[in-house]
Amino acid sequence: MKHFLGTALLASIAGLAAFADDAQIKIRIGDVEGNLTDKEIVVPASESEEKARPAPEQEPVHKSGKALGQILDSLEQEAPWLERRIADEDEKMLDAALKSLDKNISFKKTAFSEAEQTPSGKYRPPLFIGGQRELYVRLDSLDSANLANLEEDFQALSRLGKKPIGAIIDLRNCSGGSAGEAQRLFSYFSEGKTSPADSNAPEKKQDLILKNLPMIVLTGEKSLGASEIFAALVKKSGKGLIIGDETAGNPFPSRTVEISGLGFLRFPQVAEGLEEIGTSSVSPSIRISKSEQIPFEKLADEISSEKSDPALRAASEMLACFNELQSAKIRNSAKD
Repeated sequence: MKHFLGTALLASIAGLAAFADDAQIKIRIGDVEGNLTDKEIVVPASESEEKARPAPEQEPVHKSGKALGQILDSLEQEAPWLERRIADEDEKMLDAALKSLDKNISFKKTAFSEAEQTPSGKYRPPLFIGGQRELYVRLDSLDSANLANLEEDFQALSRLGKKPIGAIIDLRNCSGGSAGEAQRLFSYFSEGKTSPADSNAPEKKQDLILKNLPMIVLTGEKSLGASEIFAALVKKSGKGLIIGDETAGNPFPSRTVEISGLGFLRFPQVAEGLEEIGTSSVSPSIRISKSEQIPFEKLADEISSEKSDPALRAASEMLACFNELQSAKIRNSAKD
């Protein structure tokens, strides 16, 4: 018997390697005897790419799939009592094998159910907390509409001429958005312009206020999608600290392809240039588990109410300490 699992694993890996091609993809599959057979993978057309890359002339025969098929065939011959169990567990074993590459890769013989659309979170304007010295930004959705509102508020902030001692970006209940929106938010607090389109333009005033501002990002298990990409960019760049809990571990949208005659393969579609971010959850620098967000209305109306939120209190106190250290350094330099 030429085992289904080895063939399916070969086809799945070949499908992953060719996922960017927006066309029917022919792959060459090897069976346990080394014979090659052409198969087609039907890949839905991508709206983001106008042209598919030409498929290579010959796909490699992946040794892992071939070896697994041979092992299972041997088990069925040498231990016949396992034959029914192997047949029943085919799909689970293949899914587990693919998850060893990445936990967000899945395989099913039947079609996946459609994922529910994440509703856009309500926009909330930035606040000053911590004795009116720290900028607090809460985002429940990292979508283009919320970022446009946030940029307007940053411009209004710049007109006040009041520079905060640091910023707290609260993403504990943030989902939705895209990799581009995560990068756009990150650009507000880092070197450079607010968007690639501004590369030849003079610096906007909000850039001067927010750029290189000490930053703390609050995350939790509901931090999903673009918010995870933003947190990963902050952590990787060293431009801020992450406080709270691990994120959901699903930063990029999923793509599904059908492997003709075998089943359906789903995997993360990692944005170009963000390969080093990975698809795992973002771990905080300082863990404060199960820290519930304080209601925004209470935070806006009650002075010092941030102290009732453990993660927010820790972030506020850390910014205050950092500011005091910086002030002491400046004073000592002046004396010298």
